Amino acid sequence: NYMVAVSRLEVRWSSLVDPLDFVPSTTTGAGRQTPQDLKGPITAVWGVPGGFLIFTSRNCVAATYSTNIRAPFIFREVDNAGGVESYEQITTETASAKVYAWTTGGLQSVTLRAAETMFPEVSDFLAGKYWEQ
Repeated sequence: NYMVAVSRLEVRWSSLVDPLDFVPSTTTGAGRQTPQDLKGPITAVWGVPGGFLIFTSRNCVAATYSTNIRAPFIFREVDNAGGVESYEQITTETASAKVYAWTTGGLQSVTLRAAETMFPEVSDFLAGKYWEQ
């Protein structure tokens, strides 16, 4: 029940009482944090069951919900995940906790825990910008 707002380097979450109250307080639960694992400015944020994914142009950081009112999210870098330039490079399957993204590591399936490179031949083809005729 948090409203989350992000700037280029900071994540803010609202109070549990008023979703428009972003003033950090241990009483209301509102807060802010700059995730330590960010490797550049935030380019996209994507919600998944259990938290959300924060993409930069070089990596991805998972924000996992922790049920602790003083620190409701645990931020950590997603293993093996590349970065994206914009949210337009991300898509999701509604029945899954995965997002699919065209990242700096190729076409990847990204979850809160890890990223898996998919179809390396397709990634090579798209990265090469060659069309076969």
